Amino acid sequence: MSYKLNWLNNLASSQIKHNLGAGVPPMNLYPEFSPGKTYGFEQTASNDRSLSYHSTAGFIKDVAAKVLIENEGLDFDSENIVITNGVQESIALTVACFRNRTLACIDPSYPGFEDAVSAFGCNILKIPTDNWLVSLEKLPEGSLFYLSTDFSNPLGYSLSLEERLQLTALATKNKFYIFDDATYRPFNLDP
Repeated sequence: MSYKLNWLNNLASSQIKHNLGAGVPPMNLYPEFSPGKTYGFEQTASNDRSLSYHSTAGFIKDVAAKVLIENEGLDFDSENIVITNGVQESIALTVACFRNRTLACIDPSYPGFEDAVSAFGCNILKIPTDNWLVSLEKLPEGSLFYLSTDFSNPLGYSLSLEERLQLTALATKNKFYIFDDATYRPFNLDP
């Protein structure tokens, strides 16, 4: 099956000037990126939320708030919701907000998370897959724990309901944050 994916490797290694597959769009089309300055996203001490790095117009944030309450049981003020253009952008913004704190993930983890941590010059705490819940007991308050609870990339593992409950109880008790990369959640057909 690897021959079917080889075109991705060729695309990524191509020396074409404007190659989105290799992460080389025409950079002169984009403003200079300076985290925490140009776009104004930061973590505030007063209310501990991320400020939107740009203004989202229209009713999309109201719709997102309704979806969160109906599907997840999470009640958020729509003004506190940040809309991004995909999970990788969300990861980068989140890492920028937590760059002075402990950033942790299960090892191995999604390369996009590890790349974002590296791009912001942060250190990453890689937690082994065996006894990973026990390892989280040592996370300092205010840390960020990244994982994908449904069909994680690259492991393909999904957390059981019991593991999810243990994780949220542990995060609440030890006051750390969870970034659940729910990219593949729609494929979870279990009740």
